[in-house]
Amino acid sequence: MKIFIFGVCIGIAALIIQKSFHINEDVFMRGYYIAAIVIVIGAVLFNMLYNRYYFKKVRALSEQFLEEKPQEYIDGIQALLKTAKGRYLQNILRLNLTAGYMEQKRFEEAMQILEELSDRQRKGAIVNVVYCINLFICYFETNQYEKAIALYHENSRLIEKFRYSKSYGANIAILDVLAMVIRKQYQEAEDLLEKAKQIYDTPQFQKAFQEISGKLNGIKDGTT
Repeated sequence: MKIFIFGVCIGIAALIIQKSFHINEDVFMRGYYIAAIVIVIGAVLFNMLYNRYYFKKVRALSEQFLEEKPQEYIDGIQALLKTAKGRYLQNILRLNLTAGYMEQKRFEEAMQILEELSDRQRKGAIVNVVYCINLFICYFETNQYEKAIALYHENSRLIEKFRYSKSYGANIAILDVLAMVIRKQYQEAEDLLEKAKQIYDTPQFQKAFQEISGKLNGIKDGTT
C-alpha cells in the first residue's frame, strides 16, 4: 500500500513537471514507465531483503529456544520488535514471541498477543496454522476447553492440510491428542500419543509428549 501511494504521488508530480516544462509526451512517458518499473522492483527487493534479514535473526534465536533458553529467545525477539518496520514483519515476530512465553508456561501473556492478531493481520497458511496451534494450546492450558474445541473445528481444513507435514505434523498430533482429552476420549488419546512418540523422536517433541502423558495419567487417576 505504501509503495502504491508513493507511486501515485510520484506520478502526479511527474505529470506536473511534464506539463510545466512542455516535455514531449512520448519521450516523457517512456522515461516515466522505465522509472516506475525501476522504483517498484527496487522497493519490492528492498522489502524482501529487509524481511529476510529479520527472519535470519529469528532463525539464529531459535537455536537458543531449542537449547532450552527461552528467556534469551524472548529477549532477542523483543529487541527485534523494537527496530522492525512493517506490520506484517512485526506480527510474525509477535507470533514467534508467543512460543517463548509458552515455553515458560506464561500462557495468559501468549494468549493475549494471539487474540490481538486479527484475521487481517495473519497472512498465509503457515502463519495461520502456527497461530491456531499456539492459541489452542493456550486455551487448553488455561482450561478454556470450549474455546479450544471451537478453534479446532473452525480450522479443521487448515489442520488437515498440515497433518502430515514434516514441519508441523507433530504439533498437529499434539492438537489431536488434546482435543481427545477435552472430549474425554482418554484411550484414543493415549493410543495416538504413543504413536506420535514413535514417529516424532526429536527431544523437543518427546518432552512435550511426556508432559501430555503425565497430564493424561493425572486426569485418568483423578488427580488433575
